[in-house]
Amino acid sequence: MQKRDPYLQIIYKNGIKEECMQLFGRVQCMIEKLDYPPISLIASHIKPFIESSEDEAYDASNGLLLSRNIDILFDRGYISFDKNGKIILSTKLTEDVRKYLSNYYLDGPLLTEKRKSYLNYHRTKIFVA
Repeated sequence: MQKRDPYLQIIYKNGIKEECMQLFGRVQCMIEKLDYPPISLIASHIKPFIESSEDEAYDASNGLLLSRNIDILFDRGYISFDKNGKIILSTKLTEDVRKYLSNYYLDGPLLTEKRKSYLNYHRTKIFVA
């Protein structure tokens, strides 16, 4: 099993935060666009760390900065994103949660070719329809 390198993990999270600053002018959840306290945001892997090569594991393109609620839904495969960044919702979610999340999306600038590749992995291997 691959063990996380604390130093590389900090560089990974800082890379995602820097991208967030460049795109939005602040560090925020990339999905909800809410300005949570930075300590509460998770540098979430799109392709899970455990399934990633070392290069993939610390590639900022394999990450999204997410609030804790969005992170757990993403990690467990209850939500994903299509190739255009529109949220995809699992039928396993309750109707009220599906309605609440239905208008979320990833902004176009986040959809680099590398990130699209990771998101394709997430859709096909992690997402629970």
